Amino acid sequence: MSEGEIVEKLQAEGYSNVYVYDAEPNEIDEEHIHDFDTHLDIISGEIFVKLLTGSTSEEFTLGAADSLDIQAGVRHFAQVSGGGCRYIVA
Repeated sequence: MSEGEIVEKLQAEGYSNVYVYDAEPNEIDEEHIHDFDTHLDIISGEIFVKLLTGSTSEEFTLGAADSLDIQAGVRHFAQVSGGGCRYIVA
């Protein structure tokens, strides 16, 4: 699927804020929480995401064609690989 098709699909699923993001190499997104569900579709590069729920955590290393849903209220942290990462976030 092309980037445009992914954006259209996510908008059709009800996501109102959908955009392509180019993360810099080694960019860090400090631990935080959203009050809305979030969806990521990785286009290129690699990103590490850690989800923290209560006393447990889940870790994901995502690359091209991978996706991840992060539910509202879940604390999470992300770090981009040294090559950067391009992804669609909704």
